[in-house]
Amino acid sequence: MDETALRWKARIGSLKGLSLFILVGLAALWFSFGERILQAIQAPATPTALSIGDLRSGASTARYVSLSGFAYYDVGYEETSDGHVVASYYLLVDLQTGEAVVVRAAEADAAAREPAQADLIGVVHNSPADLEEIVAADASWFIKQGLAVEPSIYLAEDEHPLPAWAALALLAGSIGVGAVSLLPFFFPATVFAPRPIETLSAEPVRPAADGLRASGRFQQLKRLEPALEVGKRHQRFSLSPANLLKLPGGDLLIYIHYILRTKLYGVVTVSKQESDWGIILQRTEPWQIEPGMLLGWKDRRAVRLQRQELARKPEAVYLTVDSASAQSELVQRLRSAGFVVGMGIGP
Repeated sequence: MDETALRWKARIGSLKGLSLFILVGLAALWFSFGERILQAIQAPATPTALSIGDLRSGASTARYVSLSGFAYYDVGYEETSDGHVVASYYLLVDLQTGEAVVVRAAEADAAAREPAQADLIGVVHNSPADLEEIVAADASWFIKQGLAVEPSIYLAEDEHPLPAWAALALLAGSIGVGAVSLLPFFFPATVFAPRPIETLSAEPVRPAADGLRASGRFQQLKRLEPALEVGKRHQRFSLSPANLLKLPGGDLLIYIHYILRTKLYGVVTVSKQESDWGIILQRTEPWQIEPGMLLGWKDRRAVRLQRQELARKPEAVYLTVDSASAQSELVQRLRSAGFVVGMGIGP
């Protein structure tokens, strides 16, 4: 596979965060409008005429309906937000049977209307938990008044289903966007292409620590001095500033000093936690090291270090630098410490 294809694999794989954001947005869309979309697809173009009794008993599965009854606008509930009434609910009652349904008024000031006979059309919804709970809590009072109220549903007055074409477009669009958003999860976020180190002539050699960044699974360092002490915790880092240190015995340490700041309103730092993390490169371990490029939206010169472990996939660590000279210096430093570094020639 050529580098162009590998580069696009890495670019697509790097979009996992954006994909997750889109999927969360789609979930929120369906949570808010999924019921209306499905109703629009299933609902007839004109409302189905039902009695309140048929609606309460579930004799019909129609959700776009017309109902007749006596509207008690002064008996019901108000929904408020920040002290303001945003919705009001009243009762529509069949005076012959005493059966009733809760109606969400088309405007917030329904209580100002005079009770009267009403013919309504609207869409039937499942009651949100708080509405269902408060209606159920008043059941004993309704019974004393000779009313039978179903708390699990309500009628949204004058609400019409979405046009079928719009509902189908939203359904197809959300399925398509969701399918595309899943693609990055099937691609690797990190793609390494072995590549030989460029031949350097007049370019000055810069320290390998200049611009050195590390990606991989690091182990917590509980103490650095007087002796290195490792902890049990592990954490993944991606392109984090790092240092390559030489240990007293000649081994190397890839070291990250991690600072976590918690800010109030994104400005004032209210807490600061510091921790040390590292990967010890022991010369006695079977490390496979080779130079190359980390491909993606921005290619980065890198050195890949893989430690072979029995019955496990090799754990990879990537050290990236800013220039060809820094990459060359990094490879020279690894070799001088006793590690075998490949030529960067892929299979």
